Amino acid sequence: MSKQFSCYWSVLFLLLFILRVPIAHSHNNVVVIPLLKEKRIEPFAPVPIDREIPDSVYINGLITITDTVTGLEWQRVDDNTPRTYNDAYSYCINLGNANFGGHRDWRLPSIWELQSLVDYRQAYPAINTNAFPNTDQVEYWSSTIDERSAAYAYAVNFEDGAINDSVTKSHLYLTRCVRAGVPYDSNGPYIINESGTVTDLSTGLEWQREVENQIRTYSQAQFFCAQLPLSGGGWRLPNVKELSSIFDYRLDEPMFDSIAFPLSGPLASGIKTFWSETSYYIDGSNAWRIGFSWGSVSPAGRSVEYYVRCVR
Repeated sequence: MSKQFSCYWSVLFLLLFILRVPIAHSHNNVVVIPLLKEKRIEPFAPVPIDREIPDSVYINGLITITDTVTGLEWQRVDDNTPRTYNDAYSYCINLGNANFGGHRDWRLPSIWELQSLVDYRQAYPAINTNAFPNTDQVEYWSSTIDERSAAYAYAVNFEDGAINDSVTKSHLYLTRCVRAGVPYDSNGPYIINESGTVTDLSTGLEWQREVENQIRTYSQAQFFCAQLPLSGGGWRLPNVKELSSIFDYRLDEPMFDSIAFPLSGPLASGIKTFWSETSYYIDGSNAWRIGFSWGSVSPAGRSVEYYVRCVR
């Protein structure tokens, strides 16, 4: 009887664990990138909205670490060696050739995968230092190139989590390799709804399709989304990872799907910078903005005026 009772509780515990831990889902070769911890948003997994959803749940190996939210396995301690883009790319391939951690499929992470490691609630460095204890406060290479010029690529600065304009591949940045999952290198696919909204099937997020040709301060942007009556309301300003998820680095300006998100008026020809809701940890008077003209994620003063695209 005691053995049956013990077995019953073991099975129950396993079921509860499976239900509680978000499982990475993919759609059309897209790995879902986790969001900031936020109870009020629908997570990228079959977990109740009122449950606390973590940014990442890490499981340590001997020399690697796995994020159970994305399904990605990372080189835990990088070698702190600055490299050019090409050398960084080759380094990760050679890590696989050396059967690092018992695996041969190591690669340079895409910009979205690398950004998934950023914790925008801290800085110096902007990452979980228990999971990645040696992370320097400098740029790390991503595999994502600038499609406007193959001589340029993107990197993430782990001082604060910024993604700056693309730089020449001859720059010397650090490298952290990744494996497993499905390489995340695009966004969508999208469903254009008759209600004037767009649903991103890779994230489950529903977006305001057409934005107003009016720039707003940070607080005005928050208020606008909270009051937006479109399709029944319930809108909010997206956080920095949500807004970054509609980037398409394969495109020239604008760097998002202009069929799913059509442009008109001044926005069609001007600089396409949008507010996110995420505060800048280093200076709370700033917040993160997303530049869809050149592919950047950077802070700005909250009194500056940018465009707004709401999400729910």
